[in-house]
Amino acid sequence: MDTLIRFKALIIAADKVDGAYVKFPYDVQEIFGTRGRVKVAATFDGYEYRGILANMGGDCHIIGITKAIRAKIGKNPGDEIEVTIRKDNDSRLKDIPEDLNSAFIENNEAKQFFDTLTDSQKNKFINYIASAKKKETLDSRLEQVIEMLINKEKMK
Repeated sequence: MDTLIRFKALIIAADKVDGAYVKFPYDVQEIFGTRGRVKVAATFDGYEYRGILANMGGDCHIIGITKAIRAKIGKNPGDEIEVTIRKDNDSRLKDIPEDLNSAFIENNEAKQFFDTLTDSQKNKFINYIASAKKKETLDSRLEQVIEMLINKEKMK
């Protein structure tokens, strides 16, 4: 479903945090074929964002609008914005570090489990490896990640 949905919405402050969201005014089941979470590409007053339509237990789905986006578009809770949303079928997978790919060559079992994970779960492993600054840290993390994947464990 690549239909672009356009609507105006009020920015609503999230309780007890400095977050905010807008309500999706249509039936997610009817449009996207699910009542669950939907990955979407959105714009808020023209500012592009990739996020998720989620039902947080209310009567509708919502999409968060970050503080950074609100600052860029100059809007706050209580303000009306123009929103566009379409289902996002593009991969969200980051590039796999060369060191991790090399480790997968020697550990096919780890690679096979890694391939079953969602992009979000894969990205946790990728970020963990990519954030190592020292060679010793990288080596230690690679060993840890390969062992976790062999044991079919996900990164928390």
